[in-house]
Amino acid sequence: MSETRRRNRLLLGVVAGCLVLGVVVWYGRAAKVTGETAEERRASVIKLADDKPRGYIDALKDAAANDPDALVRQAAVVSLQGIQDDGVRDIIFAAAEDDDATVRRGACRTLMNYADQATVEKLTEIALGDPDEDVRDMAFTALAANKSPYATTTLMDLVEHGDNEQLRVDAVVAMLDKVNSSAPTDPSDKKAWREMLAGLKASSDVRDAYEDIGALLVRDLATEAVMIQEHLDHNTPSEGGDEPLSRQPSREE
Repeated sequence: MSETRRRNRLLLGVVAGCLVLGVVVWYGRAAKVTGETAEERRASVIKLADDKPRGYIDALKDAAANDPDALVRQAAVVSLQGIQDDGVRDIIFAAAEDDDATVRRGACRTLMNYADQATVEKLTEIALGDPDEDVRDMAFTALAANKSPYATTTLMDLVEHGDNEQLRVDAVVAMLDKVNSSAPTDPSDKKAWREMLAGLKASSDVRDAYEDIGALLVRDLATEAVMIQEHLDHNTPSEGGDEPLSRQPSREE
């Protein structure tokens, strides 16, 4: 072997060794949640979420699933919101079943950013069955904020067919928040409740949601007609009352 070939092989070996060492060093510096106390680890979670170093998503996922302190798990879950990474939503779904209500509430808050049918089903399951009232309230809040059409149709179904009065009230409050409206929310007032429901079904947000998922929306056209007539009657000047704005005379007059 010539001296030149020996030098070239030696040089290639050195370069390859440097590359391997660089890869080892690079992977050895993956982000981690650090700290001996829960407060230190929580601060580390927040810093990772802000700085977004390489590997921070895996570090947050690990903290959300495995940290022994509930407040650290909750901080990690909330920090994962909006990240469309494989496995992130599964971690959040698991957090929604955490033994600690604080973590479950954080999971609901995070899930409002995932606009798909599976997420809506999970939030609905929590809203209907979680033992903690604050968690159930957050699930309804998340459904109100969730942009999936399934969130709209699910809330409407609960408003109309919920198993009990409190459930229907919780659902209608969330639904009114979703469409940015207000109305009486007392089911015992049958007329007001019927008109509120008819008004929701007539709104473009609700109609569009049902159309988007190909579901049938059964509207109360009779109640809608009565509401329209009452609105017209309310806004029409009575006899002897204020006259509408007078017509300006034309040039011919």
